[in-house]
Amino acid sequence: MIANPATILTFTAVIVGLNLVPDLASPSDGALFIVGVFAGSGLWWLVLSTAGGTLGGRLPPAALIWTRRIAGGVLIAFGLYALLW
Repeated sequence: MIANPATILTFTAVIVGLNLVPDLASPSDGALFIVGVFAGSGLWWLVLSTAGGTLGGRLPPAALIWTRRIAGGVLIAFGLYALLW
């Protein structure tokens, strides 16, 4: 989460693309933004891991197998897409 290149590049692109950084921004504004991004990302992973742990324990084994197969297929498809384009 801390050094995820996708998160860093996404926030960089959004900030620069929308011109969200004023010329007179102070270092404390930048630090506050970094803390906010870190806190938001951490909260998102907390929600995802809690939901996954809670729901994963309630699914029958057959549903878990198919969920893992579908998720694996999606990851493979995205990987192939990234390699080919």
